[in-house]
Amino acid sequence: MLRYDGGRVYLRHDPAMGLNEAALRRRIAKGAKVALRVLDAVGKNDIVELLGAYQLELRRYGQQEAARGLQRFIDNPALHFLMIE
Repeated sequence: MLRYDGGRVYLRHDPAMGLNEAALRRRIAKGAKVALRVLDAVGKNDIVELLGAYQLELRRYGQQEAARGLQRFIDNPALHFLMIE
């Protein structure tokens, strides 16, 4: 079950596109009381659930190629996402 408690934000991590950890850290306000972290087990499950639901909807509406494109993120969310808590 997804948690919607406002406690986490998931960020796409893709160094090839300039979305490396340093770039993501620069986007956090200096006074913010948050931390950029690697995904924990809950984060991995959240990403898999969110993207799985999105993938299902894409398939339902005939967008098979887009749905297939999500599979690499579902298979290894920790490689592609970080979280802010």
